[in-house]
Amino acid sequence: MAQRKGLIIALVGFAIAMLGAIAGFAGFQIEEQWLSISGFAITVMGVAIGFIGIVYGWITGGEHAITGSGEAARELRNKIGRLWK
Repeated sequence: MAQRKGLIIALVGFAIAMLGAIAGFAGFQIEEQWLSISGFAITVMGVAIGFIGIVYGWITGGEHAITGSGEAARELRNKIGRLWK
């Protein structure tokens, strides 16, 4: 379930990035600097959310999907778990 939740977070993040890229392109075409800059900022934020979703899915249950990295994923999950205590 957590793996699926991570995938959904990643998809939402990359969808936000796509919308930001479209807004930035539109701002560039109509020569509105504020729209271009805000589109770039939205794109960066969306990519960051997408990668957070990927890492979240990997930490919470996707360690078996990546061959040979199960122990590293468990260690990382434990380290993050200690931070939240």
